[in-house]
Amino acid sequence: MKLLYLSGTLYQAYGATLPFAHDDSARCVHFQRPGHILMYSQDTVIFPIGISVPSDVVASSVPKKIRVDAGFVGSSKGGQVSEYKFGPMEEARYHDFYRRHRFALTKCKGGWDAFRHPEILAMGTVPRFAGLAKAPPFTVPFIPKSLLLQAEEELRPYSKHLEAVYNATVLQLLDHTRRCLTAESMAARVLRTMGLWPTKRPLKLLYVTCGFGYTGAGDGWQGPVSIGLFLGLQALLREVPGSRIVDGPAMDPNPAIWPEETEHRSNFWYLARNHDPWIHEEDLRQRMYGYGFSYARRLSVKDLASQAEREDVPKALQRREFDGIIYGKVGPAQGCEPLPFYDDVQAAGYPGERVAFIYGGDFGLAEAQVARHARILSGLGLVFFREIDVPDENFAWIPARVFPKACYCDPFWKQFFKLWRVRLKCWNCDEADAPLRTQYWEHFQQVWAGYPWSKGDQVEYLKPCWSGFLLLSFAMLSQPQKLPIEELTLRCKFFAQHLQKAEEHVTFKPRRCVLPQLRRGARAFRRTFQVAPQEIQHFVRSACEGLRGSSSRGRLDAFDAAFVGDGRSLLELRMEKASELRVAQWHVYRKEQIVMSVELQFAGEMGSFEVWSRAAGGVACAFVGRCRCDQGSSSADLGKARVPAAFSGAGLLRMAAPRKPEDIFQEDTMPPVPIELIEPSELLADQSNESTQLNDTRRHLFDLLARPPGSTTPGDLGGCYGHTTRCPAWHAAWHARA
Repeated sequence: MKLLYLSGTLYQAYGATLPFAHDDSARCVHFQRPGHILMYSQDTVIFPIGISVPSDVVASSVPKKIRVDAGFVGSSKGGQVSEYKFGPMEEARYHDFYRRHRFALTKCKGGWDAFRHPEILAMGTVPRFAGLAKAPPFTVPFIPKSLLLQAEEELRPYSKHLEAVYNATVLQLLDHTRRCLTAESMAARVLRTMGLWPTKRPLKLLYVTCGFGYTGAGDGWQGPVSIGLFLGLQALLREVPGSRIVDGPAMDPNPAIWPEETEHRSNFWYLARNHDPWIHEEDLRQRMYGYGFSYARRLSVKDLASQAEREDVPKALQRREFDGIIYGKVGPAQGCEPLPFYDDVQAAGYPGERVAFIYGGDFGLAEAQVARHARILSGLGLVFFREIDVPDENFAWIPARVFPKACYCDPFWKQFFKLWRVRLKCWNCDEADAPLRTQYWEHFQQVWAGYPWSKGDQVEYLKPCWSGFLLLSFAMLSQPQKLPIEELTLRCKFFAQHLQKAEEHVTFKPRRCVLPQLRRGARAFRRTFQVAPQEIQHFVRSACEGLRGSSSRGRLDAFDAAFVGDGRSLLELRMEKASELRVAQWHVYRKEQIVMSVELQFAGEMGSFEVWSRAAGGVACAFVGRCRCDQGSSSADLGKARVPAAFSGAGLLRMAAPRKPEDIFQEDTMPPVPIELIEPSELLADQSNESTQLNDTRRHLFDLLARPPGSTTPGDLGGCYGHTTRCPAWHAAWHARA
């Protein structure tokens, strides 16, 4: 069995025992919400990334300290070597300087993140970060912000009696650095986001390098984020047999800068040992940013791609030989413009979740040009940002359980969710639905089971955007009466399959016996997309009802509602001029497979409607909005409830179905049931003899009904449905009335 030794721990080479195999974002990112992803400006998912250091520079214990404070030893402007306190060959002395001090000053320069922060932490020293408390909330994501602020408060000014507390703090910081700020951990985080880590097979990656360098004199500087990521990838995959990272394109030969050079030069030349042996090392260090401290000379020349490999990249992309593509330096005026190989990547059909864009420069989202650039690329791949330096009101946390990668790594789905936000503001507007029916429907049909991805002889289906497919049903089934029966049948089968698949993630049944994770999924879905899964299920069934032949009226309109149980239609809700039915959720209560009562929740502006029951006992309508239905209690009567007046708001319609199966009839003609318009307060007073629990539950619902139209949300409807103590009393009372 192949073993891998990394970060002081022995690991099995494949499977879940690989290093950094599990998501550690909740422990490493100081602002991370577990189970959520960060959405910028409503359409761009952002993943944090930071500057990291190789694991071999991290101290194993608290070093011996001889001084308290280390001053700032960097330059006032990045890369100004004339201000450096150490020479190009004094890397060991530079590290030892930090090890011997208890505290070291650091600060924001070009950006909030800097190489100096993890360097100081790796040396076993406590950074004193100037201005950290006032930093934007999403900056320096991997720096242990709360721990540093706590150390500043508890350990300053320092004295001998704080030695034990200081040592404990340093050990905590070293542990955090190993887990979160090493190059290996950062690389595993990117691969894990791309769905490539932990791996069960060798990986082949394309690492795209480019940019103008730093000095412009052939230095190839790729920035600290990209360099740390490349070193980490090499360390992770070195012991996985058959893995390979191809870096490219390379710099053209330039004898004016590199004398006698005839071959292409990797942009990562400074990472390789014995590169350019004919040039003195001190002269080479002068060409490296920061003299190469903490990153240079950690790979072999063989770790860098050959020119033959680089020249073969376009054909290798066509053959889909690469498992993933990483653009290590992206952004206007600080990265690749245009993106090398990108036309080949698109032509080969690489899915967005296997392409990563690393925005690792000093300029972050606060720069309008950078933000616009990222929003354009976000539908084409995964976007990683170092400087997330805009206020938190620009972001929203989206539950990852209802928003898989396919939803934000596919330009078609990205455009769909833009149109969905338009649809929420203008429900059933054809302007939002028409592009989906005419331009995107064909693409969505091709990826209904997930994006098919083949590499060599291996074929896999990436997880589809299942939540998007559910929401798509509103646009594709909004006008069923205008569709040919063959096309309607095709669409109904399509969305019925997705409703069935969605049961792995959410529940369509508001019952306590449902698995907790499915209930949480349904709540997250409703909060994220402002519609409930039950509403979508009911909408699809309503639009496709005519295909089952259970209605003598033929196909129903788009907002018609119907409930079908045990193969027979028990209840139908017929709409007349229903312009804005936003919620339609059936809640069915059974006893020994016989329907005892049925509830319908609704919200929005509605026209007149009818409720039909093909059952003895009629329709016992408790209340509809601000209306109450009265009828006789004879079990031999057939009933029909009708609300002829239009109204808006929210309400609950409760109906009692028959208790005996032999009472079910097939006739469609039913006598009307009188309707009386009343106020909620009168209805409460009319039920004064009910139990206290039932009145409390009704009072909650009537408070909702008394709100102004439009102020009640779908999440408010349902009263006690999630309540574990009052629901049994509520249901029992209505079963007794039935």
